[in-house]
Amino acid sequence: MGVRLFSREARGVTLTPEGMRFFARAEEALALLGDTDERWLPRRNKAVVRLSVTPSVASLWLFSRMPKLEASCLVPAFDGLDR
Repeated sequence: MGVRLFSREARGVTLTPEGMRFFARAEEALALLGDTDERWLPRRNKAVVRLSVTPSVASLWLFSRMPKLEASCLVPAFDGLDR
């Protein structure tokens, strides 16, 4: 690359200003790569949880917690919402 990324010091190494810029860009690139597989590959190893709830429980308690459930390793499936 032709630039110094690290500076040696008595207690270890530190990033140079060029190293900090390189680190920031590398971190962005790795974050993009990490997001790519989640976007294009089907979800694997998700546990299906089948719930049977009344409409009032679903609307007052469950629906506000859905984003957290969906972000976890659970795939909620619902029964009994028409009771």
